[in-house]
Amino acid sequence: MLLARLGVVLVVVTTVTACTPYERFGADDDLLGPVDPVNFPPANLGDGGNRKQPGTGTFTAAHAFVGGADVDYFTYSFPPSGPDVDPLRLAEDGVPYDPIPSPPAYLFTADYKCTPPPNYKYDRRLEDVPHDIQGNIFTALPKATYSLERTPRTSYVPVVSQIPVAGPSLPCQKPKSEDQLTTLLGTPPKPDGKYQAWLIIDPAAGVYGSDMTPESGVGLQSWGWFNRYLVSYIDGGPIPTTTMTVMEGMPPASKQVTQMLTQKLYYPRSVVMTGTGAMAMMGPGQLGAGYDVLSAKRGDAAYSPVCAVFTYDAGMPMADTALPKDAAMIEMSFNSMASPLQPADPPYVFCLQVAKP
Repeated sequence: MLLARLGVVLVVVTTVTACTPYERFGADDDLLGPVDPVNFPPANLGDGGNRKQPGTGTFTAAHAFVGGADVDYFTYSFPPSGPDVDPLRLAEDGVPYDPIPSPPAYLFTADYKCTPPPNYKYDRRLEDVPHDIQGNIFTALPKATYSLERTPRTSYVPVVSQIPVAGPSLPCQKPKSEDQLTTLLGTPPKPDGKYQAWLIIDPAAGVYGSDMTPESGVGLQSWGWFNRYLVSYIDGGPIPTTTMTVMEGMPPASKQVTQMLTQKLYYPRSVVMTGTGAMAMMGPGQLGAGYDVLSAKRGDAAYSPVCAVFTYDAGMPMADTALPKDAAMIEMSFNSMASPLQPADPPYVFCLQVAKP
């Protein structure tokens, strides 16, 4: 399944060269193949995923509404944190602050122009990735601790501290690691204090919209690099931030910290009716069931790939098709003193909207 999604590269090589297909990986600082997800957390493998069998999992977007319009988003949970930990506070100076580490990643900006081969035209059958663009470069991978005694544990979140690369022009896909990029550039760029929501996933997993398109499972994910390995990720876009002043240390002293800003996500805690006739079902509303309401879509000034989740009481059982589809309506009509909006449990979730290809 992985090779099919990556262009059946190994099949082509074996028929042409009549030698071991693995000789093509790693020569002359070339790619070393797709990254191995064996240590990935379960959520990074997709539904039905198996860390020892890449490609068995899938990622399917949840359907939601923004201002009455349809949108899709991919969810990812926050790691557990203690009661005194700010779950939105980001890492400081590259040192993880539980629970939001933010390792650096190299972002080739929209203005960056790499150099493709002469007369180049991408052929998916023969190439792992297009060579008229440059993939972004990661410096860390998701990691979980597995044991027989307990469920897997991880502190991974889909947050990176961006290092923008604007130039000079390099051969497209030539740099595939931080070390290679540093060698090619001479003087490496520095983080600019901005962050991206990039969810690294099993590179062989299919990624689908809420309507189960594209049928191939390829097209919604993005492709980048880690130490010359091919990486697949769901690009949720930039994370807006703010600076907060906190008191820390002994004796306490004021300190400036960075906190992620959120948008709001609503779903009903009251009874929802789904289906019709003999197939009709009733039960409390659920996150990700297809009738969530977000306050902003990607591209809006208020967009964030991090959501503060709230529930509302519709006051009576309602069909899913009759539920509100606009955040302002929910805030105006379903937020009374008797039945206020309530923070969900858990109160935050990563809600990644992917830019349409």
